[in-house]
Amino acid sequence: DDFIANESGTTTSTLITGWNLIPNPYLSNIDVSTLLQDNTNFDLAYKAVHVWDAKFQRYIALTADIPSVIEWNNSLNNALNATNNIAPFQAFWVKALASPSSDATANEEIKLVTAHRTVEDNANFFKTSPPLIRLKLATLNEEYSDQSVIAFSDESTNGTDYNDALKLNSLNKNTPNLSSVAEGTRLSINRLSNPA
Repeated sequence: DDFIANESGTTTSTLITGWNLIPNPYLSNIDVSTLLQDNTNFDLAYKAVHVWDAKFQRYIALTADIPSVIEWNNSLNNALNATNNIAPFQAFWVKALASPSSDATANEEIKLVTAHRTVEDNANFFKTSPPLIRLKLATLNEEYSDQSVIAFSDESTNGTDYNDALKLNSLNKNTPNLSSVAEGTRLSINRLSNPA
């Protein structure tokens, strides 16, 4: 069966409103790349999902072409695998963008369909890493850490792009929060144009 989440409403702040917690209702993983690239069933302008990492007390930002800000080819924490999958019954945050006009309403829809499901673990999906800078900030005992990624491509701009990922701060006050800023917006994944 398909699972549909619908967000309709008026917003006054595009950064703090529009967040929706969506569950993976399936017994199989959801492939984030397939989900985010499906413009028919994932009709949101903001093309990223955020998953809570309970072990490290932080949010992981997932986009269609970067598996996560926490893991890039399994090189940061051995406990986590570089993956672009959402586990069965794992909830994830999505952001529905609504018009900043107080009298306008937005209607965006997410529909999880069978095509989004996968039984494969794609930890070895990436053969080479695109050019990027990964910044890590950790507490002295490295019990808690956070990370921000700046990736470069010819398709990106130096402003905010549709596939940048907003920064969601940890709920744990002991966890550091690291982000980059584009046009006054804090980002956990920031894509910029290739340096000249």
